[in-house]
Amino acid sequence: MLLAIDPWLVLQVDRGIRRLFGGFGGVPLLIVLLLASASVPLIIEGSRQQPISESIDGLRDGVSGLSSWVRMDGRIVTLTSPDNVARGQQVQSLLIESTGDAIVLTSDRVLDNLREVTGRVNNSANMAETASSIGGDRFPDEELDVIDRYVLTVDDPIVPPDDRNWLPVWILGVAAAVLLIGHWMGYPVVRLRPALEPYRVRPLAVSEALALRAIEPELEDGTRLRAPRAELRRLERRGPDDPWFSLTTTDHDRTLAFRRHRWSSASSGRLWTVTESAPVVQLRDWGIEVLLALDSEADRQQLLASFLGADAGDDA
Repeated sequence: MLLAIDPWLVLQVDRGIRRLFGGFGGVPLLIVLLLASASVPLIIEGSRQQPISESIDGLRDGVSGLSSWVRMDGRIVTLTSPDNVARGQQVQSLLIESTGDAIVLTSDRVLDNLREVTGRVNNSANMAETASSIGGDRFPDEELDVIDRYVLTVDDPIVPPDDRNWLPVWILGVAAAVLLIGHWMGYPVVRLRPALEPYRVRPLAVSEALALRAIEPELEDGTRLRAPRAELRRLERRGPDDPWFSLTTTDHDRTLAFRRHRWSSASSGRLWTVTESAPVVQLRDWGIEVLLALDSEADRQQLLASFLGADAGDDA
């Protein structure tokens, strides 16, 4: 039954939209709107200037206005004394790369818990001496090469790109995919395969009838199978051109008579609605194409044996 729920829901959404807009749009319009909405955050993110992943050694080649917004990674050591941090003063830190290169950072908060920061590289002078003076005994006791010419003013120390929230984009994309699949499948949901081999069960005898339902897909609403009851009867043949079967609905408003030819074909499968499913057979012959729902698998086997069985070979 789950296979039928998505197309049925899509059908109801389509009807609601077309009713709202006077027959215009439907599910295709909704799919386009969802995809357009999902693309807006991607377009905005793509149009923004992004920080450049940079190393301290790369800064020694110079910094332009376009390349001054950088993302840097390394171990961060706070140089400003705890007392000055507590007073709310600007915090100076040292970002140390694994190569021993280092750059002075300025920020509004302590960054010791981070490994990655973004910010603007600004020109400065004598930053190695300044860092040593500010840090005092907090300056790392190791061989470091602190870049003199630049200082990094941190502007985004908390949210790296991998932590951006793309959940709304995923929700809109999945909703569009569900609608697209349901719209593509259509309703009712019918899966058929060619029935090529005769079935080894007793076929209908002459004048014997088989109770079933004659499906008209355009009349189905998807909640349950609404096809009218009908009967398929095997007819007596007095000549090679006589009809072999008749299909009559229970209210007798229509009777269809047909015979099996060598070019006739049958397909067998299953139909799903939201509340039920049924075995189905589709018969094709000259001028006819009928979809029949059977009450049981045994009835389907008997119908196929009657239409494709070995004793059908006596007709021309």
